[in-house]
Amino acid sequence: MTSMKHFLCLCILVLVPCTASAEQIVERMVGVWVGEGTVRPHGLDDPEKIRCKVNGELLSEVQVKFAGRCATASGAGGFRLLVAQNEAGSLFAAQVRFANSSADIDFKGDISEEKITLSQVKSIEESKRRLRSSLDLVVPQDADISLVNTVTDLDSGEQAQSLKILFVRQN
Repeated sequence: MTSMKHFLCLCILVLVPCTASAEQIVERMVGVWVGEGTVRPHGLDDPEKIRCKVNGELLSEVQVKFAGRCATASGAGGFRLLVAQNEAGSLFAAQVRFANSSADIDFKGDISEEKITLSQVKSIEESKRRLRSSLDLVVPQDADISLVNTVTDLDSGEQAQSLKILFVRQN
């Protein structure tokens, strides 16, 4: 689901509830980050190493843009994550756009003190497989940021971590 051929742009819009922890999570993402990890090109195939450099820029008290570039041996592309509070202050969701898709992929989920857990709302079809994924974004206070995308084949039940990146603050 997210190869470097297809991992040219990962866009996430997270709408978080208006709580002190949501504002703290947004603030924790500000800065320059370098990430390393693995990506599986079509969600369930062999993993490749991935490296990223992104900048977390505060857009408002409850909105941050986390954007930069990622690369593997097979190519490079853009990465973008936007975290923002919703207007009602009571719900959050995510939208992800992969470069091989012309439509956003919707996610919804829960937030805790340090973690946003999102599940894909509607499955997608890739290489004749029906796939659904979940995202875990862990943003601890004064620590590294972890982003994990787990993919499940809805027909076979096969599951794999499609993307796992640990971001380390550079400034």
